[in-house]
Order: sequence, then C-alpha cells, then structure tokens
Amino acid sequence: MQTVSLEVAQAKLPKLLKELGQQEQLIITEHGQPLATVTKSPPAPARSRVFGCCRGMFKYASGWDAPEEDFRAYME
Repeated sequence: MQTVSLEVAQAKLPKLLKELGQQEQLIITEHGQPLATVTKSPPAPARSRVFGCCRGMFKYASGWDAPEEDFRAYME
C-alpha cells in the first residue's frame, strides 16, 4: 500500500500507475486525509470473433474481380 499526496499524484500519476502491482493499492491524500484509493483492475479477457459475424456488411461493385484492361494481354 502506497500513500502519496494529491500534488504528487497529479504530477506523476502515469508513472505511479505503471508501478502499481496487481493486488496493491495507491492511496491519494489531501492535507493528510485519505481522498481516494486506486487499485489496478484485471486485464479484460480477449473477445473471440465468431466466423461469419460480418456477413452481409460489405458490398462489392459488379465486376470487381474482372481483370484490368492493361493486364488482359498478360492473362491470355
């Protein structure tokens, strides 16, 4: 458990949060009285994507897979 003043927390909050362990607490005080308690939350679980979840969301123009005029000679 680490205790810092409000002024120090405002100046160094990103650094203090990086150093904060998973089960540790950071207590922010103002004039010696506890003002807030900060704890690190567990990382969010990764969401798995369901195959086919984007079906119907994309539209292709007609002829999108037709070869370009410049490449017709190479394809014959």
